[in-house]
Amino acid sequence: MEEATEICKFAPVPKAGCASRCKDKIEPLPDIDFNIRAGNSLVGYATESELDLALNRIGHAEKKTAIKEKAEACKLALERFRQQQVVGGTASSEEQAEWKADVNERLGKLRHELE
Repeated sequence: MEEATEICKFAPVPKAGCASRCKDKIEPLPDIDFNIRAGNSLVGYATESELDLALNRIGHAEKKTAIKEKAEACKLALERFRQQQVVGGTASSEEQAEWKADVNERLGKLRHELE
């Protein structure tokens, strides 16, 4: 349920509010949109070997390399975004928003291809 994931994303906020009374400065919460997502955990590929079997079964083994390259590009884009969130880099909020949109777009395209 989309609604349940949105509620779950706000769960850390009360705890952060409590901590702010105890400290002079509270660190901003990281963006957790990529950690909590709506979906069906019973559908999809959990491992690379499952993907390999599925591609071989439907006669698309030649797509494996392209899919892996796209998955690696998604991983690198997500790592760049998370690095800014966790470590606190020098990127502006606009740049971070662009990076987040880039990750979402890449994941969406890869998800569509895999489905």
